[in-house]
Parts: sequence; structure tokens; C-alpha cells
Amino acid sequence: MAKNKYIAIGVIVGVFILFALIQVFKSASYDILQVNSPFEIVVDKNMNGVADDNETMSFNRGCQYITKFEESDKLASKLCLDEYTRYAFAYLTEKYFNDVLLDKKVDISKKDENDIIVSGEKYSDILRKSGFIFKDGKPVDESAYNRRLKQIKKSDYRLYNVKSNKYHLLTCEYGRESHNYILVTKSQMPKGAKPCKVCACSNSKPTHKKPHKKHTNSIKYNPKQPPLVYSKGNIKAFAVDYTRNLVPNRLGITSICNELVKQINSAKSTIDIAIYGYDRVPKIEQALKNAKARGVKIRLVYDIDSSDSNIYAHTKQFAAFVGTATCDKAPSGLKNAHIYTNSIMHDKFYIFDKSVVITGSANLSFTDMSDFNGNNVLLIKSPQIAQIYTKEFEQMYNSKFHYLKEKVTGKENIKVGQTLLSVYFSPVDRIIQKQIVPIVDKAEKYIYMPTFLITDEYLANALIRAKARGVDVRLIIDATNAKNKSSKHHLLRQHGILVKTENYAGKLHSKTILIDDKYTILGSMNFSKSGERKNDENVLIVVDSDITKFFKNYFNYLWNRINDRWLKYDVSAESVFSVGSCSDGIDNDYDGKTDMEDDGCRFKPKSVKH
Repeated sequence: MAKNKYIAIGVIVGVFILFALIQVFKSASYDILQVNSPFEIVVDKNMNGVADDNETMSFNRGCQYITKFEESDKLASKLCLDEYTRYAFAYLTEKYFNDVLLDKKVDISKKDENDIIVSGEKYSDILRKSGFIFKDGKPVDESAYNRRLKQIKKSDYRLYNVKSNKYHLLTCEYGRESHNYILVTKSQMPKGAKPCKVCACSNSKPTHKKPHKKHTNSIKYNPKQPPLVYSKGNIKAFAVDYTRNLVPNRLGITSICNELVKQINSAKSTIDIAIYGYDRVPKIEQALKNAKARGVKIRLVYDIDSSDSNIYAHTKQFAAFVGTATCDKAPSGLKNAHIYTNSIMHDKFYIFDKSVVITGSANLSFTDMSDFNGNNVLLIKSPQIAQIYTKEFEQMYNSKFHYLKEKVTGKENIKVGQTLLSVYFSPVDRIIQKQIVPIVDKAEKYIYMPTFLITDEYLANALIRAKARGVDVRLIIDATNAKNKSSKHHLLRQHGILVKTENYAGKLHSKTILIDDKYTILGSMNFSKSGERKNDENVLIVVDSDITKFFKNYFNYLWNRINDRWLKYDVSAESVFSVGSCSDGIDNDYDGKTDMEDDGCRFKPKSVKH
């Protein structure tokens, strides 16, 4: 007995030691907050979301890189680079390492604190193989350097200012001083963009051979941007011109983000948040911290997948910060748990003080909160509407998601001022078949849809019927989803319906239908079988001529910004044909390659005929 006792104690001690060793040698994951240079980054070691003084890591091991400043002249001269190539190298270096590092999670091994792991690879190896790093005036990796050189010589880069709609030569000091530029090839320049008057008259031209064919990128420049915010009584509508916001940021200086912050700051007692996931927006976090400090009760419901993770990197941190949070993890012992697990909590709505609701297609992500993605959102000041959303929220907060939820009643034909609103929730309400299709079948003049995707056959067939009876049916769909094998847009085109695939860096993320200057249908639900039958979603059917006309003006503006070429062809989401997609630092087509590393951004396009 004594011997067995000692064996048991030995096993316990051994397990404890093994656990301690694992804790010592395992890596910890942190966010990269700032990229000062390829050799200096700021890592959020204390996980507070702020770049503190002691969080800077240096990796310079006697190496150099080409910069836009004078101190790089010696290196550029030693490499025999002309002025254009030098600046192109400098811009591409900056861009490459921002793409590789910024906002990424990294591991710092306790075995070697002088190195980090990025996407499973040592950063020292990434530096070495990049083609942008030099030692003693020579490329660290000559073959990679030659590939970069070849890329530059085949391209004709410009600095395009997305705010002023002007472009500059790389050597132009005015372009370098701009805070809103993106690096684009000349072939990717939006039609109507104007050259900088100073550098256009300069003799400082690229010295390499220009492409002999002029490529017209598939864009119609329309300077008459419609109003993007519309207020009517207790309702405020938001549209996003994502065609002029080609690079995302975390500043949160957009109308939708500002409205969210305003409502958070105004909340006195409660804030309920139902979001798909969270990708850090510091402005939102600070507002919520302030709300908690003054005693506001904040609750959260969010999505979790079968591997206990979320599509957005900071979701669990956000849930921990809120504290009172519930996810849609399947309850133990649940029958048909696989159906439950494969469904998602896809809502995006907020309830403030049980009297104000904000809802629509915008996720709480930095891409949506910077107007990089196109979304439609409504703010509604109505205790009655808030009560409806609260009933739905309470079910999910109490761990009833998806098919476990019960139908919320008393949510149709509610008057808010002069506007009539009806609220529906998936999956219990079967929104497409029971609500949307009957309205589409009554359409007489037009049906316009700026939508992320359309894969639902019932809705597709209803649109075909509408076209057959003479209704003007037009859709704009997101480029990424044009490659979806289940997409119905090819079927719609075969029946004479006009469908354009958008060709901008961000996603067309709205899920909206506009009918006859009367109906606006919008919300979180994609027009898909999963949106209809599995996921947690919310949809508003708005009966209001003024609101519908507001969104219709935006749709027509967007339609005119996309060339008619894309009525026939489908744009690749990350390619020279998708404006800004090769310069936004985003993997737009989810193939693991970003910007100039993506094959779609590297080939030399043929001229587009119109």
C-alpha cells in the first residue's frame, strides 16, 4: 500500500513538472500594433491594445533596406538603381512588411526572445527570403531580389490619393507627403483620376519601358457622390461609399462608427450587443470602457464555431472584456448538435437603454468600421422596436440560439413616425419564402439589389418571374461570391437580368433589396439557404418612400461606378481589375496571399475593350 502511495505521489509530481515545463517553453500569442520598419515592430506584450515604451522589438542584424529618405541613396547607388526603381523598392518594402506584420498575431518563444513566429514561420526567415533586405550592399537573397526588380520593371507604379482623386509619380514630394495614398500600377488607376500638376510637368519620369498597351480599368468615375446619411424623424439611414475607401484602418472616423460611439456615450443603463465577431476598433472599446465605468450594464452574444474559435481575431478578448457574454456553443447532450454547430450567430444589432436600435449589415470589425466594406445600416429610436429586439436577444443570451429559439410575436407593421416597420428573425420566420418572395412577386417597376451574394433558389426564381413581367431587375454582387459555385447570378443573367460584379478592394457587404420606391429590405441575412434556415439573423422590411429613394440613389451611384464590362464577366476579388485590391493589405480572395504576392496582382493585363 505504501509503495502504491509513493507511486501515486510520483505520478502527480511528474505531471506537475511536465505541466510547468510546457508553460515555460510554450509560445505566447500577441498582436502586432505597429510596424516602424522591417527591423522594428511594436508587440502588445501586456495585451492592453496600446503601444507602450517597453514593447518595441528590434531585429536589425547588420542589415539594411531601401527607404524613401536620403540615407538610402548610398545603398541605391551601390545597387545601381535609378530614381524610380529606388522609390518603388522603398514603397514596396514598406507595404510588404506592413502586409506581413501589421495586425497579425505572433508567437514569442521563451527559448529565443530575439525572434518571433509569424503565420508559423520564423520572422528571421521571412526577412531573409523577402528580397527587400541587404547586407554589405548586396541582397541577402539574390533570386528574391531579382524577382522584385523584375516586378518593378514590368509595372508602372503611381501614388493615388483616394481622397483628392489625384495621382503622383513615385518621385513626387507632394505624393510622399500625402496621408491617403495607395500604391497602384498605372493600369489600375480609376478613370477620371487627375495627375498632380507639379509632377505631371516634371521631367522625373520612370526610366523603365512603359507597357505598350494602355489598359482601361473597369471603372466609371462619377464625382457626384449622393448623400450617405439620411434622417427622417426617429430613423437614420446609412450607406457606405466603399469605392473611395480603398485601405482599411482602425481609426473609426466614419459615420456608422461615430453613431455607434455616440449611442454608447449616451447610454444611461443598458447596452445589449449581438455581433458575429469582433476585430479591434479602439474607439469602440474606449467608449464601452467609459460606459462600464459609469455603471452601464453591457451584455454580449456572439458566434463560436466547432473548433471553439471565431472568424475575427479579437472576439474572445472582447467577450472577456464585456464579461457578461454568451456564445452559441451547442449545449451538452443536444440532439442534432451537428446542425446547431454548423449554424452561425450572424446578427449585427445593438440595443441602447431599451429604446434605440442600430442594425444592418455592418460587423464590428475594423474593415466595416472604416468604410472599407460597403454596408447599409439603420438607427431606430423606438421603445417598441427595441422591445422586439430585446426579446430576441434575451433568448440568445440565455443560450437559445438557432432552432432552439421561439418565434417573437407582435413585430409587424409597427409605425415609427411616418415609417412602417416589420422585424423578422431567422431561422424561425422563414423570411425569404414567407416575407420577401411575396413582396418581390408584387413588384411593378423595379427591384434593385446591392448584395453580398444570392444563392437562394426561391428568391432567384421570384426575380426571374419579375423580369418576365417587365420589372427592371438589377443586382450588384460582391466579387468574392461571384466565384461561389452556388451563386445564382449566372442563372439570372441567362434570363436577361442585369447583374454586375463589383470591382473594388473592399467587399460589397450589404444585404439589401429596394422595390418600387416603397420597400427597403435590409439586415444581417445573406440571401442564402443558410441565412434563411440555419443562422441567427435579423431583417427589417421598411415601408417608406423617402428611405427607399435614399438607398436607390446610392445603388444607382454604385451601378455607374462599375463598368458595363462586369455585366458579362466576373471580377477576381484580388487582381489588377479590382481597384485597390493589390494595395490594401487584405487577402481579398482568401487564398493565403496578399496584394502583390497574389498571382492576380502580378500578371500584366491586356487592354480591356469597351
